[in-house]
Amino acid sequence: MKESTIRLGQIYISPTVEKLIHPEDVQEALRRHERCDWGDCSLFQKVINDRAVQSGDWIISEYHDRQGRKFTIDTRTYTSVTTLG
Repeated sequence: MKESTIRLGQIYISPTVEKLIHPEDVQEALRRHERCDWGDCSLFQKVINDRAVQSGDWIISEYHDRQGRKFTIDTRTYTSVTTLG
């Protein structure tokens, strides 16, 4: 069975993430998000994200960097835009 993936489209990184989150942590989180690994978000959000992969809705995942700082990635598949905040 093929592993699910999503298209990230244009990627925007907020100034805060760019300043505080190590670039390797950002890249790893983007890879995980693209592979439908929703990170540390709630089980409820994970179910919503799994459904959104099929329907093309908004997907939100949550990760922590090597310092324990939380950041999110959201993909709006209907506009082909992914934002890290």
